[in-house]
Amino acid sequence: MANSTSALTSLPIYSRLDPLRRETRLLTLHPSKDHTIPINASLHVVSLYHHHHYEALSYCWGSDETQPSISLSGQDFKINSNLHSALFRLRNGRHPRIIWIDALCINQKDVAERGSQVQLMEEIYKRCESCFIWLGESNNKTNTAIMVLRDWAGAGHLHDYNFSASHITAAAELTSRPWFLRLWTVQESILPQNLVVICGEDTWSWSIFVDAFKSLEKHLTSPCCSVHNDTANEHVRQINEFIQAVAVIEHSRDLYPKKRDPLTCLNTFRVRDAKDARDKIYGLLSLIHLPDEKFIEVSYEDPVEKIYTRLCEKFIEQAGSLEVLKYVLRGVDGEQSKRLTLPSWVPDWTLRIPEPRWQQGRLNRYSLYNACGRTSKRYKPEFLDIAQKSILKVKAISCGTVASVGEERHADMGEQLPKDWYGLAAASCSREASIVRDDFFRTVIMDTFVDLAGGKVKPSRRATHVDYKKYRKWPALIVEGSWPKVTDGLHFSLETATLLRSFFVTSDGHFGIGPAGMKPRDEIFVVEGGSCPLVLRSTDQNNHYILLGDCYLDKFMDGEAITEFETRSKFVYIE
Repeated sequence: MANSTSALTSLPIYSRLDPLRRETRLLTLHPSKDHTIPINASLHVVSLYHHHHYEALSYCWGSDETQPSISLSGQDFKINSNLHSALFRLRNGRHPRIIWIDALCINQKDVAERGSQVQLMEEIYKRCESCFIWLGESNNKTNTAIMVLRDWAGAGHLHDYNFSASHITAAAELTSRPWFLRLWTVQESILPQNLVVICGEDTWSWSIFVDAFKSLEKHLTSPCCSVHNDTANEHVRQINEFIQAVAVIEHSRDLYPKKRDPLTCLNTFRVRDAKDARDKIYGLLSLIHLPDEKFIEVSYEDPVEKIYTRLCEKFIEQAGSLEVLKYVLRGVDGEQSKRLTLPSWVPDWTLRIPEPRWQQGRLNRYSLYNACGRTSKRYKPEFLDIAQKSILKVKAISCGTVASVGEERHADMGEQLPKDWYGLAAASCSREASIVRDDFFRTVIMDTFVDLAGGKVKPSRRATHVDYKKYRKWPALIVEGSWPKVTDGLHFSLETATLLRSFFVTSDGHFGIGPAGMKPRDEIFVVEGGSCPLVLRSTDQNNHYILLGDCYLDKFMDGEAITEFETRSKFVYIE
């Protein structure tokens, strides 16, 4: 008997999985009523070609030095303390629990297996009977937070129940926990049918978060409770962060199983953390629409830079356009130097994008423009490898050189533009004051308008003569540095167009809104295959540039530069 036990415990925990049989492992969490008894679990291999009854866990891996041990298939196995706590809470007193947990069901030391299992994630989480969201242990705010969430979910007016600062802080603390910041938890919360939230000893349905955010969103954007919507108030900011944390998940749950546009999805969740930068892409594969299965091949062996560059090239080739370049948002996280050694034309998906909803609102507007006009129909990309640099060769026409750049409009400026913006506009040209003011107004809303319906923001559209007539008094107010505090379409247009951006004027007197890091002498180009102008900076090598980002250049968004494209365009090399 002793020899049999010894032979058993010496067997490896992880046997080889067969990808052709779509194999994965399920964990059996063995029961115990005594919490002092160590965790005991075992693994067994199953094929996803067959139906299985199991649950799943969504949690944060964390990075701590203390690694408690469990018994896994008869052997001592170290795990992180957050998972250890979750297993204690999930362990049943009488019955075994069958559950899928990534850190245990995948051999994390086998790079090939990790890549293979990532491609099964969608099926694994779709099939689970419930997915447990482990937020961590409770604290002295947890009971208050649950009470507040139930109040908010009641759909009453904000003044009908306790809306105190301490209660807001308690509720917001839940959605500021690491689970809401981790990238892998995105698909883990979108794919399952049933979500159960666990925080310490407390368990409740995900629906309480959903009902709370929907009620808050409705009332904060309605006249009935607008008195509470003071964007300068710290606690209103906490409420808005709570709303966004839940909304970004729930909107995706509503959309699924329809797949999302890959670039929008990658940008929406690029604020989420991932230990491995490759997972910024791989962790979202189950949610995005791809033209074919081989468009993105999961490989943890390739360098991150190679994966990001290859993906960008494929987007350009597949779309026949340069739309992916608008996702190059250099310096928006406050770091002028990039973490990765990427070509300037390749989006760095590791950048933490502040105010992602406003950023995406601006980027979505570029579908309304066609700066490159008819040239977009014949664009063919050309990728070069020169002196170990990946270079994008494009045909482009210069639309001017930057003469002056205003201060960046920071989030803490409230309902106003930087004071130097209109001063730059007025001092830069000889046009009549009324024309300068109108041109400035058109620029700072990017000549677009956003409609609201029932508190919901509808897709942006180009501004019309009726819009400008309706808001004819606003240019003067904006020129003075602020605008009325109203939650209507113009407010959203101004916010999304200007937040974290800078106003600039070209040497020819044209106005624009571009990346905050731009400087005088940078150049604006309309590029064949691009709907928006690009801001490029010379490397001092003939026709070689680095890309700073996209921009709106007034009177150049509808193909105006293309009339001279054949005679004035040149090849530009973006490093």
